[in-house]
Amino acid sequence: MTNPSSSSSQTEGPSSPGGGEEGWPIRRPCAAANYSKQAPDLGYLKVPFALCNDGIARHVTAIEHRDQGPFHCLDCEEILTLRMPRNARNHFAHRAKSQCKGETALHKYAKALFEREKALTLPPLIIEHKGHRRTASKPRLEIFDEVIVEQRLKNDDERQFQPDAIGLRKTASGAQTLAVEFHVFNAVDDAKLDKIRQRDLSTIEVDLFYLDPGMMTASELDREILHEAPRLWLHHRGERQATENYAAKVEEDLKAKAERLRGCIMRPARKGAVPADWTTDAFEDVEYAGLTQLLGLEVDGDHWFTVTSHLWQAEVLSSLVIRPCTTYHPGQPHKVSGTTSQGGLNGCLPDFMIRGDLGSYNHLTRSAGISREEYGSPHGAIFNYLAKLSVEAPGKAVYWDRANQSFFIEKDLHELIYRRIEFPRRIESILRKSHPNAWEGKYDDWSASYRFKGLTPVEIIETGGPIYNEFAARILSLERMSFYGSDHIEDDLCGLPLEGVRQQIIDRIAEEKAAAQEKLRLEAQRRRTSLEQLARDDLRDEADAWLQAEHSNSGQTRLEYAELSPGSLYEMKELLANAREARILRKRSQALKEKLQEQLISVAEATFQSKDLARLFLNTGHTSLGGRKPIDYCESENALAHIKGLMTRKR
Repeated sequence: MTNPSSSSSQTEGPSSPGGGEEGWPIRRPCAAANYSKQAPDLGYLKVPFALCNDGIARHVTAIEHRDQGPFHCLDCEEILTLRMPRNARNHFAHRAKSQCKGETALHKYAKALFEREKALTLPPLIIEHKGHRRTASKPRLEIFDEVIVEQRLKNDDERQFQPDAIGLRKTASGAQTLAVEFHVFNAVDDAKLDKIRQRDLSTIEVDLFYLDPGMMTASELDREILHEAPRLWLHHRGERQATENYAAKVEEDLKAKAERLRGCIMRPARKGAVPADWTTDAFEDVEYAGLTQLLGLEVDGDHWFTVTSHLWQAEVLSSLVIRPCTTYHPGQPHKVSGTTSQGGLNGCLPDFMIRGDLGSYNHLTRSAGISREEYGSPHGAIFNYLAKLSVEAPGKAVYWDRANQSFFIEKDLHELIYRRIEFPRRIESILRKSHPNAWEGKYDDWSASYRFKGLTPVEIIETGGPIYNEFAARILSLERMSFYGSDHIEDDLCGLPLEGVRQQIIDRIAEEKAAAQEKLRLEAQRRRTSLEQLARDDLRDEADAWLQAEHSNSGQTRLEYAELSPGSLYEMKELLANAREARILRKRSQALKEKLQEQLISVAEATFQSKDLARLFLNTGHTSLGGRKPIDYCESENALAHIKGLMTRKR
């Protein structure tokens, strides 16, 4: 690659029209690029860069170790803390109670970077005259021998100003200078620009306003500042002379073109100049739509085209009318695109069909004595053609809508063409689904043999109306059955070979039903097993009796009822919890009764001094106990005391 520093182009003067470096921009790698180790999406950096102990401003991603400190803020010059967390992005931080907002840090960093790298990509220099433009100096990378930051300059009128930086480059003809302004918050104002122009100092402005250093790595930030951020010439020493030279050439060319203009416009274009390799389906589209009678009409502006009116009008009908009918649903009126006064209808035609020798003279027609109506445009010619169709062939192709100031496609034509394209496509999609390896040709056979209310599908398409809508509704049912994975089964297959598809759905439904039933069975079994296990854990020897007891409302056993649903299982678990509590209370009561009965037997044997007499007393009904046996009546401490009193009175 050519070294930009050895290029013949000058910093302060425009290069020749063909000069400049190829492959712009030539990007000189930034030193900081070697230190970019962290992804920029790990967090926002509030303080992205700092001044290191060697006097160099660096982005935090270019810091290799803490020994490069102490680190100072480029804005307030306070000492910064370098934080290097394990699970977060390295960053600088101000100390507590710092009032620094970091508003000028990026501005200072950009100047320091330019001073260190001594390289900058320059923007192109564009000159203009009467709408004609030319690149006088192409974008290029400039390498400087020295960069001076914040040097104060004084003009002849003693007015001083201070560019952000000045780049110096030594050449054989002497030193060349370039001033650079970095726009972060404040762009160069009119007063400073006036001083720059008075000194005739070539100056560019680099726009850094949109940059967010806190979300960038060092290499990304340096590349933006030096090479990729938007930049423009505030003043170029060679711009005035280059503009004057270019203006003289433009004026000379315009005068020559004006002399040739009338002859160029009025000379009939050679018709039929079609490239040998160009092909089109336009005539087939027009014939398919039945609109061949609309070709070859004489319209104002035909002189703009290099081909016959039949050819360019066929392209217009195909592109603007017929093809949209095959793409857009006819439910809403479709506007012919580009029919506003700012139009662009000629965009539907290939370039070779339009005379390129007329467009460049559009602004000189008055000087050549040609009216705007006479000169016209390819867009206007096509507009005139559509207008003629709407008047001389009403209902055939397009109509003019006064309210919308636009042409719209005729509804009947739109619906017919849409049916011709859309209906076969839908049928072929169904056939491709059911016969993926043997669907081709089946539509033609079916459309020629099948009858719906006495009409073939082709006749139904051409007829339209209610019979088409009814037939299309049946086809929609077949599409639902074929594509949408529903349980819809259509018995009327409309003569299409879809028996296999229907049987697949029937088999799938049966399989899904069997799977669902099996799932229900397994869930019921799990509920049954769950209740059985809980009952045996809670009721032990009483579990079987409790499970087989009849459920009060269903007429089923409690175990059978639990199988029905999660709700029924929950209900039985609640009932089981109550039974468990009742069993615990019953067991406690029985244990207490047995303990009291043992005490009663012991007291009776001591009182009667005979086990037989004691047994007889305990197992004989007593009137004081309501006829109950003392051994059975002994269920509490009070009952035990009462029976003891009876034994004492008896003695």
